Amino acid sequence: MTRFANRIRCFMRDPNGTISVETAVMMPFLLGLFALSFVWYDAFRTKNAVLKATYSVADMISRETVELNDAYFSGLGGVFQYMTDSADETSLRITTIKCTDNCDDDTQRDLELCWSWASTGKTPLTNESLPDIEDTIPLMVLGDTVVITEGTLDYVPFFTHWMNEIIPMRNTVVTRPRFAPQVAYGELKCY
Repeated sequence: MTRFANRIRCFMRDPNGTISVETAVMMPFLLGLFALSFVWYDAFRTKNAVLKATYSVADMISRETVELNDAYFSGLGGVFQYMTDSADETSLRITTIKCTDNCDDDTQRDLELCWSWASTGKTPLTNESLPDIEDTIPLMVLGDTVVITEGTLDYVPFFTHWMNEIIPMRNTVVTRPRFAPQVAYGELKCY
């Protein structure tokens, strides 16, 4: 038994091969940390790109003074897809609403849906679904209109081994029309 104990003590004191053992123990942890930081960075980069693209589309719409049509909106969808620079699926929903009563009180105000357009993968907003986004709409002046632009990208992480789910990245931007009292969609108008 002492002979076995002596061999164990000699093995424990021998420094040969310790770097190889430490590398074998720590390398999976370091590689996992590197992969996780890469996914984390890419997710924040993508979220920032979606935010910038949503603001750009909202700004483009707010500057329009003519009636918009489906071709214009599908072109905006292409612009949004290009600006996000992602192979993942994107979608847009653009809605115009106006305030008709109690506009200075965000709990009692009456908002009216003028029109809504949605790209593939989204449904247009309806009067029944309007309360779902009311908390994102700021206070408005009586009779004022706003354009709500919602941009969504279904983000799929590179390393889906740890996160095998699609992460929806959504941004909502509310803008007032800049050069006209309202933005019209074909024959659909607020006034």
